[in-house]
Amino acid sequence: MRAISYNISPPTLMPENRTQLSSSPTQGQIDQMVEVFIHPNGWKYYRRGNTISDFSSFQVRADIHGDDYDIAQIGEGHSHSLFVDHKARLASKDEGEIWGSVDPFEPEKMHKLKIAYWEFMCKYPCHRQLPNGSFEAAQQLLHCYVMDGLRRRTETKAPFSLEQSKELLSYMNEHAKDETERLESTFDIPSQSHALTALISWIFMTSAKHREIHSYGLRTKQDALSPPKSPGVFFRLSSILCFGVPRSHLRRITEALEFMRLQKRVDAWDECLKLLAEEMAMCVLGATVLLASSISLLTIPGMTTSNLAVALLSVVFTLGSMMTGIYMQWQTYKVNFEDENIVKQATVLAVLFSIPAALLIWATLLFTGAVIMYALLALQSGSGSVEFRHQTSLAVLVPCVVFALVMGTVVVYFRGLRARHEKYQIEELEKGP
Repeated sequence: MRAISYNISPPTLMPENRTQLSSSPTQGQIDQMVEVFIHPNGWKYYRRGNTISDFSSFQVRADIHGDDYDIAQIGEGHSHSLFVDHKARLASKDEGEIWGSVDPFEPEKMHKLKIAYWEFMCKYPCHRQLPNGSFEAAQQLLHCYVMDGLRRRTETKAPFSLEQSKELLSYMNEHAKDETERLESTFDIPSQSHALTALISWIFMTSAKHREIHSYGLRTKQDALSPPKSPGVFFRLSSILCFGVPRSHLRRITEALEFMRLQKRVDAWDECLKLLAEEMAMCVLGATVLLASSISLLTIPGMTTSNLAVALLSVVFTLGSMMTGIYMQWQTYKVNFEDENIVKQATVLAVLFSIPAALLIWATLLFTGAVIMYALLALQSGSGSVEFRHQTSLAVLVPCVVFALVMGTVVVYFRGLRARHEKYQIEELEKGP
């Protein structure tokens, strides 16, 4: 593939795309006109000199000038500002961190400023050009993620999935071959070159956030393979009561929310919610079948008080599984939005989505217990006292015991399988390359 160096420049705006400020310009302002830019997503933003704003009326910082610096006035009423250094590719709300010196040996601070810079370029991609070689650098990043995905498949920790990386790389390769002249935003439409700037900035921002998650390259392989920290007493207790279901949900939800935080997209989160909705539907279906069986058990004559209590508890837990399953399935279609604050609630979401399955398991155990009690205890009929014979009791108890042994074996087997995998990873780490 031939190397192409892209110098993605801002548009030369026509006179009709400029708006005169209502107030008289002060001496020393580089540009006396407000430049109007159209973001690839369709909204407008404004620039005068080195000052950027989402609103047409704003104050200009006359002391900030030069091609390497910008200041973005953000928020309603310009509540705060973002200072940008394009040469160093840093951005911060703290003016001193930009005009002053940032210690390059503080990788955490440096990478936070770089993340803020690429977030700025994603939001305001039309008025500045990307550094030379940005296109090729983005392709190289995607090639690395494709190779990691091909090598590790489902175990990859890349910020893009293998399919996403291939799709992005395919588009960029086609774009590199396209010699069609690109129009600037002179027709009140987004510019293709600005959309490419936003895309490349988004790739760099996602990659920078990925480095933040992995401690800016300071983690060792031992750290990467070490088990995650325990979520706390509440989660451990909930996991015990819910038969370990929250642990698997937490792993899946955390991974999906991490992708959402990295990419500022809901693809992975939406896919996770669809899988959870399917699980809720299965729980509702299983609870429906169990409810019919539990009610049938209640109609058998001769049930003792203990039998009735256990059977009724089974009915209550089954109804609880059905109702929570239906409600949680309904909610999966309402929370598929992009919000970084959801990442902090992964533990709570894992527990909530585990309730229908946990209630169904408890209901099944209670129903089985009621059947066993019915087989062991003497039963009363309307015409007199009747007791089970030994043959009848064995015919009921033996399948129950076999069922319990099979389920216990299955649970132990899969838990052991995961434990052996973790042990294998540690052994491979100790062997070295």
